[in-house]
Amino acid sequence: VLRGFCWEGDGAPPYWPWSQVLRASGLPAAELGEAGRLLQSGPGAAESASAAAAADAQFRLFEAVSRCLGRLAAGRPVLVVLDDLHWADEPSLRLLGFLARALAAESVALLGAYRDTEASPELLKIAGQAQQLALAGLTPDDIGALAKDLAGTAVPAQVTAQLWQRSG
Repeated sequence: VLRGFCWEGDGAPPYWPWSQVLRASGLPAAELGEAGRLLQSGPGAAESASAAAAADAQFRLFEAVSRCLGRLAAGRPVLVVLDDLHWADEPSLRLLGFLARALAAESVALLGAYRDTEASPELLKIAGQAQQLALAGLTPDDIGALAKDLAGTAVPAQVTAQLWQRSG
């Protein structure tokens, strides 16, 4: 299981969730090939190029990430979990769409979680081509049961109501 998450707001570099996935893979930098660019930081990590060169570099990057995940799946199934995709940058979503097609015949499952009320058109397009499982919020009774499990004892109804109201 490889996990990545998206970050709300400024500061996260492009492909941030995929950088986390590659780090979690445990693959040595030498085996990452072009995908190793996602783990670089500082000057030189992002070079300016012509539109054609940038498109070529992006495609080579997508292919390299696909090869890395495919190689990992050769020995055992791989689950890639991406959380908070509603905050994903556009390049990360383009890579997700590419991988969904490129890895369709591999033992790789891509699982993404997002808030549909905050999803971008690009994310909704990708999600529309995938199997979906809509999750609803917890009821006050569900919150009470969860709080009881965590606390090891029953939680007063007033506390449960406050937890439910604060968590939405």
